[in-house]
Amino acid sequence: MVERDKTMSTRQATDDTRIESIRIGPDDPRYLAVVDKRFNKRFRARPDYVRLVSSTDQVISAVEEAVREGRRLVVTSGGHCLEGFVSDPEVRVIVDVSPMKRVYYDAERRAVAVEAGATVGETFRALFEKWGIVIPLGEYPEIGMGGHVAGGAFGFLCRQLGLAADYLYAVEVVTVNEGGQASSVVATREASDPHRDLWWAHTGGGAGNFGVVTRYWFRSPGASGEDPATLLPRAPQSITTFRVEWPWSDIDRPSFLRLLKNHGIWCEQNSEADSRNASLWALFEIHRKQFGKIIIRGVSTAGAAADGQIDDHLAALAEGVGAPQPRELARMSWLEFALNPFPDLFAAPQGGVSVKVKDALLKKRFTDHQIAVAYDYVTRTDHDVMGGMLGLATYGGRINTVAPDATASAQRDSILDIACSTGWLDPREEAKNLTWVRAFYRDLFAESGGVPIPGESYDGTFINHPDTDLADPNLNPSGVPWHTLYYKGSYPRLQRIKARWDPRNVFRHALSIRVESGDRSEEPVVTKEKRDRPSIIAPPPLLAAVCVAAGFIAAHYRPFPLIRGASSILVVLGVTLFLTGAALIFFARQELVKHHEHPNPYKPTGAIVVGGIYRFTRNPIYAGFLIMVIAIGVGANNAWLLLSFVALFIFLHFGVVKAEERYLSAKFGQMYDEYRRSARRWV
Repeated sequence: MVERDKTMSTRQATDDTRIESIRIGPDDPRYLAVVDKRFNKRFRARPDYVRLVSSTDQVISAVEEAVREGRRLVVTSGGHCLEGFVSDPEVRVIVDVSPMKRVYYDAERRAVAVEAGATVGETFRALFEKWGIVIPLGEYPEIGMGGHVAGGAFGFLCRQLGLAADYLYAVEVVTVNEGGQASSVVATREASDPHRDLWWAHTGGGAGNFGVVTRYWFRSPGASGEDPATLLPRAPQSITTFRVEWPWSDIDRPSFLRLLKNHGIWCEQNSEADSRNASLWALFEIHRKQFGKIIIRGVSTAGAAADGQIDDHLAALAEGVGAPQPRELARMSWLEFALNPFPDLFAAPQGGVSVKVKDALLKKRFTDHQIAVAYDYVTRTDHDVMGGMLGLATYGGRINTVAPDATASAQRDSILDIACSTGWLDPREEAKNLTWVRAFYRDLFAESGGVPIPGESYDGTFINHPDTDLADPNLNPSGVPWHTLYYKGSYPRLQRIKARWDPRNVFRHALSIRVESGDRSEEPVVTKEKRDRPSIIAPPPLLAAVCVAAGFIAAHYRPFPLIRGASSILVVLGVTLFLTGAALIFFARQELVKHHEHPNPYKPTGAIVVGGIYRFTRNPIYAGFLIMVIAIGVGANNAWLLLSFVALFIFLHFGVVKAEERYLSAKFGQMYDEYRRSARRWV
């Protein structure tokens, strides 16, 4: 199973497979259907054309066409990006993968496959109706899977089941190499997969960074067997929803402080994975006072115990404040809820709405000072911001059982996901809404420079809720770069993966992973000792050429034949050895190219290649050089070249191979050490 992935995990579209996708220009009525498919109406794109794609091969062709024509491209699925990553005026081509909607069981990979164009709701339906299983995807059923999972993805079941990315087994991505050629690659979580870093990057690294996702495969870690009904969590037997509210007329400053303090204490006490309340998820909506009410709503999967669980939760929040009204409870099947959750929460007016969301992950509850700041911003009358809100979603539970570096979703110690947000209909109201929400967020985190710097109290923010303000020094004066807030210590690894899989920076947006020189001010100073490559003495081909030349020069001044007189046997043997060495080099290079790697020791290594010829020797190219030097010496009847072989072996062994081993062991750790034990250094 793993070996198949080593040898068949990449492909390029051939003349036989390049089926032309649908190209839509501005005069086509379908053009606006794609361009206006955006949740946030604040941004708008006007691409030269749109490509509607129905297969991976069509994606390859569409991407390669745009690259060849020099047009900046982006990909869209559901159209729910909170920032203008897709709806960008500079974008010239939009590749829409929404026609790719299959959800099926892949018996070969023993995993459930979901194409990138399927929505969350369509995925929920297929998983439930076919096998009675679930993935803990996001709340809104119209979100597209393509961008959603790559950012980590959490939803109503996250406290009980974790992130959707925690169940990702494999991903298919269309990438572009340095030559502008597009191809698809399948990367899995298998430790032996040379593409594993690309899989890892799609477990929280965010969409639009490395290529076009065309398909995901899901399987629970540790799950085995061939029955898809056992490879992912079972869907809940039932869902119990609740909704209550406090009229703002009943809430003053002291009761507001008590209410949020009660909520924070409950979250601190009930966010462990083994908590009986991990099966309860709640959203606390603190709307602006002019909206008239504060709302809390949520879901429980506790079955018959759900009513009591919800009552206990609400009682803990209402202590010293007063009971909320009215108490609305409803029980339904998981699928009924998942396809239409809280209709009033996701309802949007005709024509859509413009929004700004500023997210943060909390390890502890708000302090009394922060609660006072929140009270001021949601009650003050000098800002007429009807759509303003502070939202607090319960978090933690199963999410926090995964190691921070096991996936690219580095935030694994939080109890709350909060957001300062606002929405407006009239474009003329944009300035006052942005002023309010930016000031609110800044003052809420004033003690840490206006942003939730990862540390004792905060855990940064979530890339699926992007906020370009964090990359603006005027709006993020903390001195902590945006990528630390989103990725913490994982950013350098993501940069290496970006450099390997998108060397031309084809896939980019305002918060994409950056490796170009313009971003170096936010990176550690790279000294000679820390450079991402081995410190070898010289290029191996040059060493081989010098040794061969030295052998011929020595023979010119002092002939030293292997045998006296000419021998056709030596020529035949020499040619045979030369072809053997050349074959080693050829097959080694083919294996490297197949896995998007290179033989250049002066470039960073992106992955350990362990398939093909590399199963038998770790250095087939250098072994090929040595064999070719012997071959030339034998064919030329020149014993000096056998001495050159010894010299070349010493140079390669101590000046190149040893240096590369130190570099690879430091960079890849246990993965490389295990490979070193399984394959010989030479032959």
